[in-house]
Amino acid sequence: AMGSRSAHIFYDQLLVKEPGTVAPTPWHNDTSYWQLAGDQICSVWLALDVVPADVGVAYVKGSHKTKLRHAITNFSGGDHSTKNTYEGADRLDQVPDVEALADSGDFRLLKWDMNPGDVIIFNSYALHGAPGTPAKASRRRGYATRWCGDDVTFDARPGTMP
Repeated sequence: AMGSRSAHIFYDQLLVKEPGTVAPTPWHNDTSYWQLAGDQICSVWLALDVVPADVGVAYVKGSHKTKLRHAITNFSGGDHSTKNTYEGADRLDQVPDVEALADSGDFRLLKWDMNPGDVIIFNSYALHGAPGTPAKASRRRGYATRWCGDDVTFDARPGTMP
């Protein structure tokens, strides 16, 4: 998927969204969070539960081609939170209004029904996000791993997680 001779795991995480979680997963790409440079970076999302497309992760088709480096999106409780704010982030581009651009036809969103064991592999520059989960929905768990290829190097640029 990366076009690399080798693959090195960068990190993994368990993502859980409980039924009734109102907050969406904000639109973002993964690359903007990391002090990495290179084109051979991918993310893998493994479904651990049944995930209907309407509550699952959606991806903006072709968005990886722009190689957007955006200000880090706050995942920790809203704009008033000081969590996940990093020096230099104010000089970076903002994530575009994905919903408005999808409604206008400028963006096409890709999403799928997933069963436990289904995997999506995507370029780490791809914009993606997910809605909250209705109270009657099931828990949504995913196991995410991040992988780096041969061309990836450390890049201590501002606005990223150290």
